[in-house]
Amino acid sequence: VIILLNARTAMLFGGIVFLACMVLCCFGPNRRQNRILFAVLAAAAVVCVAAVWAAMGTQDFFAFVSNMLRFDQGDNSRFERWADGWKDFLSAPVFGVGFMDGGASDPSVYSNMYHNIFVQMLGAAGIVALLAFLLHAVQVVILCVRKFRIGRLLVLLGAAAIILTSFLDNFFFYFPVQLFYGAFLAAAALMLEK
Repeated sequence: VIILLNARTAMLFGGIVFLACMVLCCFGPNRRQNRILFAVLAAAAVVCVAAVWAAMGTQDFFAFVSNMLRFDQGDNSRFERWADGWKDFLSAPVFGVGFMDGGASDPSVYSNMYHNIFVQMLGAAGIVALLAFLLHAVQVVILCVRKFRIGRLLVLLGAAAIILTSFLDNFFFYFPVQLFYGAFLAAAALMLEK
């Protein structure tokens, strides 16, 4: 799903979650093979990043990373969208201004979003939505730690990838992504019941 989204932030946070899953697999039943695979992939990743960094130079490399995360795109920068979300929250703190006012002039509801799940909750739906979301997050953590199992944690890391991606984008609100998010949570809940 992360690769099919073809979004830079999805690939970044998907990579972080993939790394976490690889580390967790190093403590599972096939730990010897997984540790070898992890070491090979980690070494390959370090070599690739070092090669790109050396080829680009330090200044261009960090400019590329900044562009990848869309921190420097003028009127559509993340910082400006987040500031708009904060202003919208201050103008309607309890229930927000709604999802059609996201700080951008594009008529699409998704393009109109603030590109940060917490700012989106605050700006569009107010403190009520943020508190509901935080309650949901606490319940997901409880689902993870109750009768802890690595397999269930790995499934929940799929849901975590969607949340992490939504720190710099708005994928959490896309309907197809919500289907996967719900499926990850349902699978983890079923694993708990077995």
